Amino acid sequence: IWMKFEEHFWRINTTDKEFHIWADEWRGYFPVWQNFNVLRDFEDQNILMVTLSGRDAYSAEGMSDDTVIRRAMGVLRQMYTNASEPVEIHVSRWSRDPFFYGAYSDRTTGTFAYTGNVLEYPINQLFFS
Repeated sequence: IWMKFEEHFWRINTTDKEFHIWADEWRGYFPVWQNFNVLRDFEDQNILMVTLSGRDAYSAEGMSDDTVIRRAMGVLRQMYTNASEPVEIHVSRWSRDPFFYGAYSDRTTGTFAYTGNVLEYPINQLFFS
């Protein structure tokens, strides 16, 4: 779930952290927030992404965008009382997308930074992303 905001309200003191973690009574409820402002290609874009997994991801996929954002904003406002409404949103539904069906990849310990670049090259008509 990606949300773009007018202003950058989540800075802690003068430090900008990439990840912000939420521990809710309901384990896994909007737990990991990523601040894209610290990523070179997204500086000053004011984008936060929250990751859901497992049953929470499947549950969110069955909800309307408005419901998902309302719940996400409920958590975000507990984290940051000055949180404003997002100006743009994107709610992915990976398990329903025929090109993904819920899959994603991540590098494991011992892999190299260029490993992902190598996987971008097609093999005949087969493409990886």
